[in-house]
Amino acid sequence: SAAGYLVQVVQKNDPAVVALSKTVAANTGSTDFELSAWQGNGGEFVAQVTATGGNQALDSKVTVSASSVIQLSPPSNVTFSLNKQAGNFTIGWNQVSGAANYSVSIVRSDDPSVKAATVQVAASKTTTDIQLQDFSGSGGDYKASVTALGATAVIDSAAALSATSVTKLATPAAVTVTLAKQQQQIDVAWGQVQGAMSFAIQLVKAGDPAVVAATGTGAAADTSWSTPLSQFHGNGGQYQASVKATGNTNVLDSDAGTSAGSITQLQAPALTALTFSFNLVHAAWSAVTDASSYAFTLSANGAQVLSQPASGTSVDVSVSALQSGTYQGQVQA
Repeated sequence: SAAGYLVQVVQKNDPAVVALSKTVAANTGSTDFELSAWQGNGGEFVAQVTATGGNQALDSKVTVSASSVIQLSPPSNVTFSLNKQAGNFTIGWNQVSGAANYSVSIVRSDDPSVKAATVQVAASKTTTDIQLQDFSGSGGDYKASVTALGATAVIDSAAALSATSVTKLATPAAVTVTLAKQQQQIDVAWGQVQGAMSFAIQLVKAGDPAVVAATGTGAAADTSWSTPLSQFHGNGGQYQASVKATGNTNVLDSDAGTSAGSITQLQAPALTALTFSFNLVHAAWSAVTDASSYAFTLSANGAQVLSQPASGTSVDVSVSALQSGTYQGQVQA
């Protein structure tokens, strides 16, 4: 005569603590629960079933299973620290009886389901390091999370979070790069970052940020930086600005913010001919895409002998009384 069944998994010594609960149809004699729905927090748990009578009959007494399942207790005293100079985080916890091993993560404080790093640690351990290079989080606050993992017939503990947190600075936004050719400099700008102690600025090759053409630093209050063109050491191509906010010893540096735009450095032309004929110097070179003109210079023993602008890819320059020696031609787009 049952209208249905109330099926629950409760703590054995305190049935008011309900880890799982559902109502099933009257023609059902078994049911499954997904472990992802588990709400227990450690201890011994039993199943209890109540036959529900609907509007026409009283519910039955509770029937409790003879068998039980164990959930591991959450690790206690979880600690979390940043060792910036050593390049790692250190996480510690108290041992949990019955644990087969531990899952140790760094999670966002405002959303522990977002994990920036995870490692598995043996049951005999109560501390571990996670390398900064293995941390994949964006800007924000992070805590350590430790879960004791059980054997096949034992339920993993709830995750225990550290009381302390580590902050990663937000990525600088609105990064721009501008070529101020009249002023013979390159200008970089970015938005402020709360908590930044300084900024590290680079001009990097687009698509290959390992190629760095210029570097600089900015103070905490700075939102711009300039470098003379003479300090730009690129090898041709597109270059973007990269700005990283740096924190103190207890704060993680930000990811690099990169400018959407770029500046172009012309490729270096290849000098293909340099000949002398009586009082005439002939030089030729390869064409460079987007070049509007070229400048050819001739030097001897480090001293410039002549300089000649050109709109094309060759020059013929009349000279007189060249001294014998070794001459070097150079062309710039």
